[in-house]
Amino acid sequence: VFLEDPDDVLVNAQAGKTKALRQWRMNSAKEIKPSVIKRYVKEAIQLAESGKEIKPARKKPVVVPAELKTALKKSKVAKSKFDNLTPGKQREYADYIASAKRAETKQSRLKKILPMIRAGGGLNDKYR
Repeated sequence: VFLEDPDDVLVNAQAGKTKALRQWRMNSAKEIKPSVIKRYVKEAIQLAESGKEIKPARKKPVVVPAELKTALKKSKVAKSKFDNLTPGKQREYADYIASAKRAETKQSRLKKILPMIRAGGGLNDKYR
């Protein structure tokens, strides 16, 4: 992303999705110009040595469904354990409840996850 492109040879691999994933597409041997490639490589090395890097944008905040909020208000232990979880684990629980369509399903999922939250683990920890 930091490379200058005076020869306009770099193409964004996924426009709109990535910032740093640019590539140089060469379709024939005639397009290979060693002097230009050398200049780009030298600049890339200088950027790497200087420590320049692009930081990923932070994800949106966790949106906790109303049913989970209510259940957490009833149990102070579960609330404190939930607040101590990483945002990723909080999002797993929130998405798990929010993805249920029926109220009965949400309630059965809440019964399942509240002991897991009190234990301080994530929803999918058993698979990791």
